[in-house]
Amino acid sequence: MAIKILIFEPLHHGHRFEFVAHLVRCLSKIDRVEPWLATTQSATESEEFAAFLSDFNDKLKVYVVDDLDFHQSPLRNGFNNLTQFQQALKSVDPFHSYVPSAGGLTQCCRFSPKLAFTPFLKEKMKQTEALVLGGRFGYTNAQRPLKTFVSRSFIRMAPWTTTFHLDPYQVQYLQKHHCKSVRLMPDPVDAAPVKAKEAARKLLGLPTSGRYIGMTGWIQKIKGCDNLVQSFIAAKNQLADDDRLLLAGPFKDGLAEWISDNFQDEIESNRLLMLNRFLSVDEIDWAVQAMDLVCLPYLRAYQSSGVLLRAVAESKPVLVNNCGWLAKTVDQFDAGFVCDTTNIKKFSECIPVALQKSTSFTPSEKLRRFVKFHSVENFCATWTKVLRSKLELEPDPKLCEWDWVTDLSTVTSRSGLDTCVE
Repeated sequence: MAIKILIFEPLHHGHRFEFVAHLVRCLSKIDRVEPWLATTQSATESEEFAAFLSDFNDKLKVYVVDDLDFHQSPLRNGFNNLTQFQQALKSVDPFHSYVPSAGGLTQCCRFSPKLAFTPFLKEKMKQTEALVLGGRFGYTNAQRPLKTFVSRSFIRMAPWTTTFHLDPYQVQYLQKHHCKSVRLMPDPVDAAPVKAKEAARKLLGLPTSGRYIGMTGWIQKIKGCDNLVQSFIAAKNQLADDDRLLLAGPFKDGLAEWISDNFQDEIESNRLLMLNRFLSVDEIDWAVQAMDLVCLPYLRAYQSSGVLLRAVAESKPVLVNNCGWLAKTVDQFDAGFVCDTTNIKKFSECIPVALQKSTSFTPSEKLRRFVKFHSVENFCATWTKVLRSKLELEPDPKLCEWDWVTDLSTVTSRSGLDTCVE
């Protein structure tokens, strides 16, 4: 008899279906498990569904829920999500359930009369594990006390058997504040096939010579891209003639026009390289592999960054702004350089130093453990730990706990890579 496992993910944007694909892949390897996905009709017709889930047609059953009306308030859609999830629980009657993006659901659960007065739903919710994204818990310079208290209360009172979060610093804060069900979830990064810098540059149609500093993903002001351009230009006299800045990804906020209007000479001399388009997963990997130094000058950085994780998985050092998850991670795991990237003078002074030292960067043992923790294999092993226990199976042998990663966090050698720390 099949063991039904429900994955509730009505939205398909961003990394959501990539997470679902990883989960379906590992569930399919467990004997008698039958994965079900509760999602909308429009999601099943999306490019993301075709890209990530089309290979599982014979392994994945779909339960269709109503589409959300994005003209409604986020709170109203949160309650609609909760109704959809409860309907899916009734119809599928799963042995265990997963909600890979449960922020709105977690907030709305405490106000659900059905949950309070329907024993079946109450029990099924207790057999659910959920991932809550975002938040700024534990970052004292970013907290809004009332909102923090209310959000923390919702998480503490959540009905889930496990509430996951991607940020170890927020997990630590929540656990200290009596959120006993909270656990850390890896932010999965697929290991890309290794390519030399020159080969990756050729694949992207870029010059093969020189050292590259750059960033990939959305190129927008909230990520400090304008500060990076100005600081690179300001540092030009301290850089080699063939040192280059690569901006790879779709541009927003009028940045492409601003760069073209103000830095045309740098563009024509191939000092400033722009790939202004959507990039495939392979192309994002090639962009990271093409760089000597990956830069993340984000103005706000209170959650895990996939670009940083890709960079360190490729053994590339990073240069990040001195705030939030980025600064804490780089400092704790010797992942590169930290500076105030909102200050053009300090940023421009840091770029030549970091670019020079990037050539001798060697990942430390604790950074290698950090990378292994955030592998797809560990993401799957973490999601299935409770389920495997319920099925009286041993944990996945690829499971890595965060304590194993931080056992070496007291090591103080930084290989001279923190010169730019403010």
